[in-house]
Amino acid sequence: MPPCPDRPIFIVGPHRSGTTVLYRILGRHDDTGYLNEFGERHPRLAWWAAHGRRCGVDDLPREAQRIWDRWKPRDDDVRTAEHATPEITAWYRDLVTRTLRHRGATRFLGKYPRLSLRIAWLEAVFPGALYLHLIRDWRAVVASTVERHVKRVGRPVSWFGVHPPDWHDWEGRDAAEISTHQFVTATRAVLDAAPGLGERYVPLRYHEMCAAPEQRLRDVAERLALPWSDRFARVVRSFGLESRNAKWHETLGAERVAALRATAPGFLAEFESEPAPAS
Repeated sequence: MPPCPDRPIFIVGPHRSGTTVLYRILGRHDDTGYLNEFGERHPRLAWWAAHGRRCGVDDLPREAQRIWDRWKPRDDDVRTAEHATPEITAWYRDLVTRTLRHRGATRFLGKYPRLSLRIAWLEAVFPGALYLHLIRDWRAVVASTVERHVKRVGRPVSWFGVHPPDWHDWEGRDAAEISTHQFVTATRAVLDAAPGLGERYVPLRYHEMCAAPEQRLRDVAERLALPWSDRFARVVRSFGLESRNAKWHETLGAERVAALRATAPGFLAEFESEPAPAS
């Protein structure tokens, strides 16, 4: 069995939470290595994935759905420790180790919202991993998902995002209702796992990150054992982070939000970072 790479970092949380921009920022840290599009399509060619940018290959960090769903045991996104067979565990550890070696990096960085339902599996494959949980106002997440859903209408597969265990029961329902259920399912899964992770669970509020990017990301880097540098501070500033949470009222409106909140009132109220705009 290959040894486990040193403290890999996984960004978790529901889709449309801002995890992509966070992934791209941390992907530019000197110590991190990640999967790009070529690496997702050709996992055996880790060297080319790491150095193909010299030939014009896209080197942006990718979710790598094909990689993380390679041995998907069921049609939802739950995966448990029992699914981490020796063969599967060895394959993932080897891929991550080769990715880091060819990139000259020491810490693997991964991001895929569906991993929020697979923390028990990740713990079996990568014991000692760290989990960076980006927490965004649920109304903003739902509004962003509705906008994305509209753009996907007409595609062969209309479902977008995390597949909860009961996702078949939600097919054909309103996109906002589905997204709210996805938010609740994914967020609860991460929070349920958090006590067992201890200091390896690192929460980050989206609106706080956007309000003070350098301060909050410096705090996060310390928690993740990623050294802070002037170069990385410039990277953070270059992204010009700006909160887009308030846009939810344009897409959903107060009445719609009230109806959605009623599906899990006590839970969702904990994830409202900003007041509704004055009428």
